[in-house]
Amino acid sequence: MLLVDREIRELLTNGLIEIGGAAVPPNDPRIQGPPSLVQPASLDLTMGRIYLPEKSYSEPGGTDNPVTYYRFPPGHTAIVETRETLRIPSTVGAFGFPPTEVSTSGILMTNPGHVDPGYEGSLKFTLINMSRQDFDLREGRRIVTLLLFSVKKPDKDWAVLNPGVPKPIKGVDEGQLSRLFKDFRDIERRAEAVAQRYALRLKGVETWLALLGVLFTGYASYCAATRKVEDRLSHLEAAVDWKRLQERVDSIVRADSARRAVQVPAPQRTH
Repeated sequence: MLLVDREIRELLTNGLIEIGGAAVPPNDPRIQGPPSLVQPASLDLTMGRIYLPEKSYSEPGGTDNPVTYYRFPPGHTAIVETRETLRIPSTVGAFGFPPTEVSTSGILMTNPGHVDPGYEGSLKFTLINMSRQDFDLREGRRIVTLLLFSVKKPDKDWAVLNPGVPKPIKGVDEGQLSRLFKDFRDIERRAEAVAQRYALRLKGVETWLALLGVLFTGYASYCAATRKVEDRLSHLEAAVDWKRLQERVDSIVRADSARRAVQVPAPQRTH
């Protein structure tokens, strides 16, 4: 049976959830509200530590140095741990869902799934920003809604089945973080590839422009030289007295013809 607000508050004051290592007192505004983590038939949990892929263990966001605020870019991934620590009784189970504020902002959360009776520890979720805008991940912001329900006490609850697991479960290990890409949709690499393609195209255009510049300069020089030759010929044509030159040529031709006409033939030999 699904638990309602008064039953959830009773569990909280009995140590169902710890914040900062302590149970929540009955008059705590976080469970009495408004605003309250306790809803009519659900319980909201908030963000605590934030872990970022592709960070070394000591960098901000790494396994040994989680952050409490991160401006979450489009396409990026992160692992978020709840600020609250659960201590689920062996007669209670839970299902987790992303709150409306998160899902309608384009934040995809890997399904939190169910929480077994007897579980002790925080909850962790992988988030992917599928929107076109940044999203603020910050400590205290609601990140998951739990539906709590009563069950018959199992023969062996989670705590009994996991005797070697340190309790309560806390933190993220390097293996969990290293399995994720920082940029889920590979936006940054694709943007860089597009920029490189445009850079190559721009370089090709610059090469063609340089070649055209050389050709234009050569053609301009050729045209200038041709104009100079034409100008010199024009000046030469203007300087020559063509009529006088023709008369001189005609005079030379007539003189040569007269000389040939009066030329005496050579004497013939006798035998």
